[in-house]
Amino acid sequence: MNQKNSTSIVDAETDWDQINREAFAHSLRPVALPQRDGIPFWNQCAKQFIMPPAFEAQPLPKAAEYRFVLKNAQGELLAEFKAQSPQEPLTPVWADIPVGMVTLTIDALDQNGAILKNIFQREFYRAAWFKGPYPAKSHDYREAAFRCFSCVYNLPHIQAWLENGTVDEKVYRKYCYPSKTLSAIIECMLDYVEMTQDEEVRRKAYQIAAKMADWLIENSCPAGSPLEFLPPTYWKYANYENAKRNIGQIMMIYPADAGWSYLRLHRKLGARKYLDAAIRIGETLKKLELPTGSWYLKLYEETGKPCCENVVLLGGRMSNFLITLSEVTNDASYQAMRDRAYRRLIDHNLKLWDWDGQFEDVIPKERYQNLTKDQALFLASNLFRQGDRETALKIVDWSEDQFVVWSDPSPELRKASMYTVAQNSASIVLPTALEQYNCYWPVDGSMAAFISAWSNTYRYTGNRVYLEKAKALADAILRNQRPDGSIPTWFFTIDLPDWLNCMIHTSEILLELDETINA
Repeated sequence: MNQKNSTSIVDAETDWDQINREAFAHSLRPVALPQRDGIPFWNQCAKQFIMPPAFEAQPLPKAAEYRFVLKNAQGELLAEFKAQSPQEPLTPVWADIPVGMVTLTIDALDQNGAILKNIFQREFYRAAWFKGPYPAKSHDYREAAFRCFSCVYNLPHIQAWLENGTVDEKVYRKYCYPSKTLSAIIECMLDYVEMTQDEEVRRKAYQIAAKMADWLIENSCPAGSPLEFLPPTYWKYANYENAKRNIGQIMMIYPADAGWSYLRLHRKLGARKYLDAAIRIGETLKKLELPTGSWYLKLYEETGKPCCENVVLLGGRMSNFLITLSEVTNDASYQAMRDRAYRRLIDHNLKLWDWDGQFEDVIPKERYQNLTKDQALFLASNLFRQGDRETALKIVDWSEDQFVVWSDPSPELRKASMYTVAQNSASIVLPTALEQYNCYWPVDGSMAAFISAWSNTYRYTGNRVYLEKAKALADAILRNQRPDGSIPTWFFTIDLPDWLNCMIHTSEILLELDETINA
């Protein structure tokens, strides 16, 4: 492997006093305020806030003003202030609120300052803000990615694809999600090829990738069926309950994952069948596109009817797939389809702050019940390129506010770690990032999402704080990388079953950060 120096910015002298002052000041700025941004109250299910929130407290007729009272878990007064609206953010006192559980009450007052009525009460966790330095990295980002790719390549069930490999839950449970798992491993094999100098390994990695792609193509919905040519989200013989209960359904974010891996294979191997398979997926997406742009999130294979009302949020892989397919085929209709789905992110999701968590092992929820940050951060990266820095920064800040844990996990997160291992010996590895409200656990893939977002934000703003945030999470990943090169999915102090797609994506983002540092 060709080594590159990842220390040019990482090891430069850092003025932590200045960075921490700036980071703290930034944490006092509210984000995504309904009455200012023209959006509904999205935070009804929010669990933590790094930045000052505002809540949906309804005004009381004849009230002259409102008193906000914040107390800690012991009932001790932390701060109070008055405002003309019960929906004002907690900005005036936020700097005085320490990390911990907070109970907010809002009282409506008359002209004499007497209480008319208590109109609102809410408990939440005031989360810790960024404050460095965090422990330094243990080794090179590029080297860490290479070691992870090598580990995946050498797994016995991956090597088995050279002979008679197939989807088998007995050797790896996550094979029950073929489109997601195999597409990620194909990408890993192609990434590994680009980094290794071993020609025999390169040959075998290509072979593994091709066999996995062939399996997906052979097991896709048959021609003439409502979802023709779409690869399976759930393996039809799955025994794992989270997959078994969804057999016969396609989650529409995953065919594009497969299509993207086909296009990468076609580019590397020149095999026309992979381009044809990608085109077939693109054509089926055309047939299933909704008039408003995008697609129903989940469809029944047998009928093509929606399983729920949720709609796909365009993400990075689907965007890359449609853009690249348009370029390779010289067919602008794929790009136009992507653009309509992207437009919907702006017109609908950004307008409503509706960042629906879309995961194959989680039942789709109603608006705001299971927020996540991945598609929001995808939109932010595009808005930076388009010159809308203000909106992009707002999205990045909102995502950190809801899903990053710099220190002092909330009681709920501490209970989660104990529940996970059914004992009190586990704890959360920090700093970290959380996946979604419905799985509010520390996941390496979520850490990678923020590393990428902050790396991108640093490139567009030059603000060193964002680079330091990216490095802090990247270094946490490297400190916890296992001796065999694998990267744990769950950032607890005990090993739990891994998702290969997560560690592969994380490794790709480590390479991205390395490029940012060495730019």
